[in-house]
Amino acid sequence: MGLSLGPNKTAAPGYLYSAVYVAEKAKYIYYIDAEGLRGGLARLGGEGRMAVVEIEEASAGVPEVVNGRALVLTPVLMPEGELPNCIKPLGVLEERGGGLELVPKVRVIQWGLGFSEVCKERRPMYPALAPGTVVEARGCKKNVGYLAELGYGALLPLGV
Repeated sequence: MGLSLGPNKTAAPGYLYSAVYVAEKAKYIYYIDAEGLRGGLARLGGEGRMAVVEIEEASAGVPEVVNGRALVLTPVLMPEGELPNCIKPLGVLEERGGGLELVPKVRVIQWGLGFSEVCKERRPMYPALAPGTVVEARGCKKNVGYLAELGYGALLPLGV
């Protein structure tokens, strides 16, 4: 869970959001060693922010290799500015006329990796393919791109 800060460094009303990170047998949640942690409050760094953490062993039913159309669940980081070769962005799903339609809009966003309290500076920001993008996957792993082992670049097959 996160929230946007207003001009007085307080929570801006209406800007609460949550982020879900999916990783195969994730050992780390951001910079917290998750061994033995199953729930509770954890300090994540990032300018002294805290988060409620819940870890569950589950299967999303995602095959080891993803082929066909898939939805990007978490940002696909691309430090060199290029997407992994196994995915091709197609657009986003928008509600139109009572149904979902694939609209050829592809957004590349800047995604920051937090704040280092030790160095007192912001960690790098990278260009990333935005979550919610529909891609054509050709032999991809469940997570693709830079820092995929930490849950970035999670793909969910659409089965369409």
